[in-house]
Amino acid sequence: MSGGLFQELRVLFTFLSEKEKNEIQCLCREHGGIVMSAITPNDPPHVVVTRRVGSPKYCSVLKRHSMTPVVSPEWIRTSVSEGRKVPYSQYAVGPCYGLKICLSGFFSEDKAKLADLVQESGG
Repeated sequence: MSGGLFQELRVLFTFLSEKEKNEIQCLCREHGGIVMSAITPNDPPHVVVTRRVGSPKYCSVLKRHSMTPVVSPEWIRTSVSEGRKVPYSQYAVGPCYGLKICLSGFFSEDKAKLADLVQESGG
């Protein structure tokens, strides 16, 4: 398809189930997006779609291109259903998104504060 909602938008997908990855990649392609399976230095992704931070792909992109938006798959779905690219900020994931973090060894009050910070960051 030439043109489309995601025309020429390079999208990297990581940490999605196989079923969800296939569904979201199909939506992206149907609307003109370029699905990336690997990272290239000369053509970095414009956006990363993930269910959890921390994959080698995710880390590599952000190490080289720290301003690359990282969003949940709902960004693709909502953009398609609304017929426009919705703002990344509405679907941006935090630095702890999808992570489970153990906070043993802290005093109760510190643990509660840290737990709040982790949850605010998506963990």
